[in-house]
Amino acid sequence: MSTTTTTVLGIGNRTALNRVARRMRARLDDTYPATARGFQTLRKRLRTASSPEETTVIVAIQDALPPEELVVELLRTEVTGIGLVDEGERDALESILSSHGTTSGVSDRAHKIRATMARKAMRGLVLGRIPYGYQAGVDGSLEEASEEARVVREIFRLAGEGRGIRAIVKELNARELRTRRGGPWSMTTVRDMLRNRVYTGTYNRFGSRVTGNHLALVSTEAFRAIQERMDSMAQRSGHAVGAPFLLSGMAVCGACGSRMIGVTRRQAWRRADGTRASNTYRYYQCEAATNQSRCSYHTHRASELDEEALLRLGLEGIASGASTALDARLASMARDAMTGRRTVEELRGEAWPLLHAADHLQESLRSDGSPRQEALTALLEATEGDPALRSLLRNVLQMRIERVAVEQTGIEVVMRP
Repeated sequence: MSTTTTTVLGIGNRTALNRVARRMRARLDDTYPATARGFQTLRKRLRTASSPEETTVIVAIQDALPPEELVVELLRTEVTGIGLVDEGERDALESILSSHGTTSGVSDRAHKIRATMARKAMRGLVLGRIPYGYQAGVDGSLEEASEEARVVREIFRLAGEGRGIRAIVKELNARELRTRRGGPWSMTTVRDMLRNRVYTGTYNRFGSRVTGNHLALVSTEAFRAIQERMDSMAQRSGHAVGAPFLLSGMAVCGACGSRMIGVTRRQAWRRADGTRASNTYRYYQCEAATNQSRCSYHTHRASELDEEALLRLGLEGIASGASTALDARLASMARDAMTGRRTVEELRGEAWPLLHAADHLQESLRSDGSPRQEALTALLEATEGDPALRSLLRNVLQMRIERVAVEQTGIEVVMRP
């Protein structure tokens, strides 16, 4: 390891850290105590690192923290994109979990490979099979493959016009357009492409999500409209999909006391110029009125009801609630991983998006001069494309609100003790 290009930091026992650094033939630039505050200070430095890929952190912790807390601290630190290795230069998180019997049998080489792949994913670099429409650039990033990209744009254009997957496949094959392997198109292949957010310039891999990572072949607005149409068709076929409603299980009808259930409706119309348009609307509706026809109580637009409930919590309440909810979920994930109910890949795959979502939420709620309602509106809009953020926000509402009674003239929010 070259001491001129790599920054080596350590956390834990200084004697052990110096021993590892000497074996690596590297200079230990700085060390931090193996405490929660020590990890926080380390992360603050890592977030300002100019070259994350050229920074390594050695972890030499000898029972300084309870294992569950250590796993959580390592997860929080990994999200900065820095590699963490133990005293044997193995992946630190996998090493800790291995000591609890959850990753036994995994070779040191496999540890290093997985750690390297995870760090590449954090930087949005190509891992595994390259999506149709793209090719790998010299620096490992995704670049447009012109001929394939032309087909991708055509698929999304046809879908945007309202063509079904079967019709799109028929059109592609009739025009003798071929897949990367030279074969005919199938409904499964086209469906998966239409669902793949990579074509909006977003990269998802190993639990990392990097927006604006590469050239988008379809706009976010067009992609979202196609998802709504596909969701609507799936619902009509009895396969409802889509984002969960934030207040499900908490909202009740103020007239009869029944639950308010989430309902998604799609409306289409023809504009004055003859072109067709459509939109998807989400409502909360009295279950008794929907399923039993015994209550005529009004529906309530989901975005408005969600926003009104969040306003009752206030920005500070949401921020503190998110921090508490995040701590609880990470601790639960760590326990699962230490008892073998969750693999290391599964742990990272769920924890990393959640940690990114928490950062996004806290950043959105910081005072920037925007009115509270504008901040919450922007936050709710962000949840439409971020399942982890939506899940975290729902956790906050479940933790703080016992019931939301939807009345004709407004809502009554009953907070938990």
